[in-house]
Formats: sequence, structure tokens, C-alpha cells
Amino acid sequence: MVVCASFVDGSPDGLPFAVICLVVRVVEALGAAALVTSSFAIIANTFPDSITAMFVRTTTVQSGIAINVKSEIKKSTDTIRDA
Repeated sequence: MVVCASFVDGSPDGLPFAVICLVVRVVEALGAAALVTSSFAIIANTFPDSITAMFVRTTTVQSGIAINVKSEIKKSTDTIRDA
């Protein structure tokens, strides 16, 4: 992801910047989807008798992501308000 982000940093303003940002986001989304899919497959293969573990893991991770995103948004809005 760091390599893709460096393309955004050096891109020209305007439409090329928007297109490169979109492409970087698509690549990031594909990587995230591959990570989640492979982790589900590994968990299902490792624990075939307790598929519940996979759903517990999913719920826990997604909740953590949602909480972190919410706190980051609050931090950034507080910083903007204080400026």
C-alpha cells in the first residue's frame, strides 16, 4: 500500500489525481477482500468442527474496525474545530 500511496503523492492535480486515487483505492479493496477471504478459508480449514469461531472472529474484527474509524473521525473533527 505504501508503494501505491507514493503514486498519489507525486501525481499532478486535477483529473489524474482523482483517477490515481481511485485506482489505489480499488487495489486496496482487492487486497483487503483477498485477506478476509483467505483468513476465513484458513479458519474453516483449521477448525472444521467449530465454524462459530469464524463468525466470532469476524464480528470482533469488524466491531474493532468500526470503533477505530469512529474514534479517528472524532479526533479529526476535534482537531479541525480547535484550529
